[in-house]
Amino acid sequence: MTSQAHPPTIDPIMISPPKPQYSDLLTYHLQTEREKLLQLALHDVEVRDAYQKGQLRGQQATIVLQMMYCERIRQQLAKQEEKKEKRKKGRLMGDGLPRLLNDAEFVAWVLEHEEMQREEATVKSKWKVTREKQSSVLKVWNAQENSRKERNKELTENWKNSVALWKEEVQWVKMELGGKLRWKKPHWGKLEPPIPKPKACEASKESEDSAGDSGEAFDTLFEGGSDESDDG
Repeated sequence: MTSQAHPPTIDPIMISPPKPQYSDLLTYHLQTEREKLLQLALHDVEVRDAYQKGQLRGQQATIVLQMMYCERIRQQLAKQEEKKEKRKKGRLMGDGLPRLLNDAEFVAWVLEHEEMQREEATVKSKWKVTREKQSSVLKVWNAQENSRKERNKELTENWKNSVALWKEEVQWVKMELGGKLRWKKPHWGKLEPPIPKPKACEASKESEDSAGDSGEAFDTLFEGGSDESDDG
């Protein structure tokens, strides 16, 4: 089965819910034995009709769900076929069939393949250079961020120590002098904001897309780091 194969479909129909149609006859006061038999037969018909409608609704719902599942599988097959087709473009003898080496079509194919390989090598080379540059920029950013965090941490620790000392003096003045300390509570200084993280330039993204499956995505360089630091 391929993505081009379309499984058969159906047009769902509206199925009304079962409802009693002969309520008057089924509640009619019977007088003869024959009327009793006819009433029992009519009751059996209504029960059978309700059962058949229930079965029909269940079967139709099952078919609809199967159609949705098949469509999802067909889309997945299409993606797999697309990936296989991309891999085949880089192989001259990938199908195992013999080739006439001096055939004009095959020679043109070889030239096209060599040109494509040269282009891919150029793209990979540019992408490698760009990745190395971005890696060095990222190292500088990490060093600056670590320094910023240390400065903020030191500022926070100094503020905590000052607050602790202030509380001690407030307690001493209250106990010894019976008054209030005029020294205001220390203010927590302004913390340095996070340094914006370097982003991959557009050229590196285009090179990565052209390289295809040849290497890892450029954004993986930034995995493991924090986009923004939480200085709490």
